[in-house]
Amino acid sequence: MGKGQNPYAYPNVTADYIVNWVAGAKRVHNLTIDFIGIWNERAYNTTYIKTLRKMLDMRGFERTRIVAADGGWEIAADILADSKLAAAVDIIGAHYPGSKTTPQALATNKTLWASEDYSTFNDPVGGGCWARLINQNYVDGNMTSTIAWNLLAAYYNGLPFYRTVL
Repeated sequence: MGKGQNPYAYPNVTADYIVNWVAGAKRVHNLTIDFIGIWNERAYNTTYIKTLRKMLDMRGFERTRIVAADGGWEIAADILADSKLAAAVDIIGAHYPGSKTTPQALATNKTLWASEDYSTFNDPVGGGCWARLINQNYVDGNMTSTIAWNLLAAYYNGLPFYRTVL
C-alpha cells in the first residue's frame, strides 16, 4: 500500500485498498464479497475497522459484513464500550478458540465464529476430530461457523503442515 509496514498507520489508505479489491472482484469477476476480515493474525485497530465500514458503505457495499478480529475474543470489550465499533463489526472471529467463548463476546450479541480452526491429519481420525470440533464450537462456544485452516493444500511430503487438510 506504499506507506510502510504498518497497515493501520494510514487507515484511509488501507481501507481504500480493501474496498477497491471488493469493487474489483465485483466488476471484473461479478463476485459478491459477503464477508471481509481485518488483517490476518495482526492486532486490530478500531479506527481502521470503523473507516473500512464507512468506506464500504460509501462505495455501495453495505451488505459486505466485517469479521473482526482474527485473534482471541479481546475485541468484544471494545465493541461493548464503543457503539460505532459495534455498528461496524458484524461478526466476531477468533482463531483456534478451543471451543470456548467469553462472557464479553456473548454480551455483544454478535455472531461468533471460529474464523480459523482445525489442525489435524487428513485421515479417518482427522475427519472425526473435525466433526467433533465443529460440534463443540457450536454447542460449547455458540460459534455458528468454523473455518478450516487449511481446507485444501498440495504440500509435498516432508514439508511443514503436510497432510493437515481435509
